[in-house]
Amino acid sequence: MKHIGIDVGGTNTDAVFVQDNQVLGAVKSPTTSDVTTGVRRALAALIQACPQAAAPEAVMIGTTHFTNAVVQRRDLEPAAALRVCLPAAASLLPFCDWPEDLAQKVNGGTYLVQGGHEFDGRELMPLDERAVRDAARAIRASGVSTVAISGVFSPLIGDAELRAGEILKQEHPDCRITYSHQLGRIGLLGRENVALLNATLIDLAHKTTDAFVQALADSGIDAPLFLTQNDGTVTLAENARDFPVHSFASGPTNSMRGAVFLAKINDAVVCDVGGTTADVGCVQNGFPRQANNMVEVGGVRTAFRMPDLLSIGVGGGTLVNPDTLQIGPVSVGHRLLQEALVFG
Repeated sequence: MKHIGIDVGGTNTDAVFVQDNQVLGAVKSPTTSDVTTGVRRALAALIQACPQAAAPEAVMIGTTHFTNAVVQRRDLEPAAALRVCLPAAASLLPFCDWPEDLAQKVNGGTYLVQGGHEFDGRELMPLDERAVRDAARAIRASGVSTVAISGVFSPLIGDAELRAGEILKQEHPDCRITYSHQLGRIGLLGRENVALLNATLIDLAHKTTDAFVQALADSGIDAPLFLTQNDGTVTLAENARDFPVHSFASGPTNSMRGAVFLAKINDAVVCDVGGTTADVGCVQNGFPRQANNMVEVGGVRTAFRMPDLLSIGVGGGTLVNPDTLQIGPVSVGHRLLQEALVFG
């Protein structure tokens, strides 16, 4: 098997060529603001160093772009929250436990409607389709184009969320919808939070994935493109476009799997220091150990599939404020060569 692996970090883009489990070539180049140029440069350098890399059987790309976007509060789109829950689950509104600066940036409105199910699958109340339709019209009028739909106990029965989505599409055909039951666990707030994060990143995910596809085409590479996920697996790029949260923490996950692969062991504690964050996690039987409780991403508590990591907003490109002595979480990212006081 002949594979190209690419890691697009906030600071550097690394590319390797692997054949029959042997790394035959590896290059590093600074990440560029448009992503495509950095990947194209890395591929060109890799093919020059290792000509057989020009005809891989597959290309795998891992990126920290989506995690960094949340941590650094950039490239995020406002998202509306449509919760199917009344008369229950109205005491804590969507975005209620988010950091204030992030909530102000992405809160595209909150809408609670009647419906949902009990924990045993019984219908809590019939879905108020008229209220959903009114909410859809209000969302369209507000100019918001991404929506996260969550429902009470929807991981058990997602019918109410799906029907609400159908109505939303009828009234607002251009909107992009994230359904919480496709992402999270039973707990409503944590599941709703991850759906909202996903919704705020949809536009960035589409642009980033399209940029990766274009970079491969520009490099003359005709091979399936996969994106790495945070459980240590990969998925086709077209599947990853609508679920960017599955790439949260995939950078450290890639490093963890790569470390045990190169060390020829199955169990280890791995520390991955990148340009924006430093992450520590455990590998068991070759795969990252999964967290069994709430995991914070950029200060937002989420309840979905995530590796069990300790993440600190300190990396190679971290900014230090000399006046307040505050360290991070902002990083100079791909501008490291230009803005670092000390380099090399």
